[in-house]
Amino acid sequence: MGSDRVRIEVADHVAVVSLTRAEKHNALDLAMFEGIIGAASRLTHEAGVRAVVLHGDGPSFCSGTGRVFSGEEARRLGVVTRLSDDPLAVAKELAVEIAGRSPDAIRAAKRLFDEAWSGPADDTLALEAELQLGLIGSPNQLAAVTAGIAKQPAKFTDPG
Repeated sequence: MGSDRVRIEVADHVAVVSLTRAEKHNALDLAMFEGIIGAASRLTHEAGVRAVVLHGDGPSFCSGTGRVFSGEEARRLGVVTRLSDDPLAVAKELAVEIAGRSPDAIRAAKRLFDEAWSGPADDTLALEAELQLGLIGSPNQLAAVTAGIAKQPAKFTDPG
């Protein structure tokens, strides 16, 4: 159940997870939640996926909260950071850019972002130092530096 509610496409280290209930504005129901959770579970373990775009087919991203607002209102409220005539293309573009960075550095930045909200500033700074020390001299960090000097795209190794 739920697999009919989402579609997963993977290319260039980017997974696009599409909510596929456009006729109902991708309304959140049990099957949709199961589909989203199933997609997250699958992609967590899928080698090579470095970024994920969550997208809603049709005219709406999703519905089910009872609140409807325009894109401009969503930006004003801080729900979105920018508006576009083709938001999926813009999101894919950003995801490809992120996926082109060191997967180790992206994971470290995500971990720091996730943990910074719940702890004291001193703990966050200590974690940042720990994560940076773990990155310096790593194969992916060296690949990034070498590629930057050569002005070529880096060839990163995905952590196992």
